[in-house]
Amino acid sequence: MRPDVFMRGSSRRIIIDTKYYASALQTYHGSESFHSGNLYQLFSYLKNAAASGPSFGRAEGILLNPAAGIPLNETFQIQGHTVTVPTLDLMKPWRNVHAQLQQLVA
Repeated sequence: MRPDVFMRGSSRRIIIDTKYYASALQTYHGSESFHSGNLYQLFSYLKNAAASGPSFGRAEGILLNPAAGIPLNETFQIQGHTVTVPTLDLMKPWRNVHAQLQQLVA
């Protein structure tokens, strides 16, 4: 297993995993939630990175989905790691997509 994108800066480590579903959310017993398997996979990447050394202990994760319906941009903490689940509107002009990607990692 390897993440799609791994970004390393002087003070930040960001792991980005991309998915493509008709919806970034799943429905379970009438409630919508993120795809748990995708979150588990990203969390595994984060924990494996953290085990490789102290500079990765606070690595951040982004689970990036295309916008298909409701736009999302949720951020939360999982065991000390900041995780963001945004959607990206791929139907927009490239400049808009590029700007949104830059905002995600700013």
